[in-house]
Amino acid sequence: MENSLGQKLRALREQQGLTLKQLFERSGVSLSHISALERGERVRPSYDRLYKLAKALGVSPSYFTGESTLDERERTESVRDILLSLPTDLQEFIAKEDSVPYILLAKRLAEAGEDGVRVVESIADFLKSRSVKNSPG
Repeated sequence: MENSLGQKLRALREQQGLTLKQLFERSGVSLSHISALERGERVRPSYDRLYKLAKALGVSPSYFTGESTLDERERTESVRDILLSLPTDLQEFIAKEDSVPYILLAKRLAEAGEDGVRVVESIADFLKSRSVKNSPG
């Protein structure tokens, strides 16, 4: 089965540098279920499980059941979901025009993989503490 759900799941997981355990931790779908899907032993997960896996990987469920690539609408929805999941103060920071250089830096660091994520979190903490120090009071 070319481009099966399991193949797409494994390819996307590996592309993001995630282990089965990390995907389990992000999605809440059991390790054995994810593994069985990737091996093609299970081919029809419940919509709930498919949704959890898709959300954990930053795609829509239709990525696994429809086309093999993300269309612009799916990418936009995924980015919107990610932004809405952030704390309000971080959403407001991202919306500011002068945050663009920081966002571009964060994007590059995130693309670096898991270690990049830790660096991004550190930068976010730094910026948050900086804004508290600079606030009038």
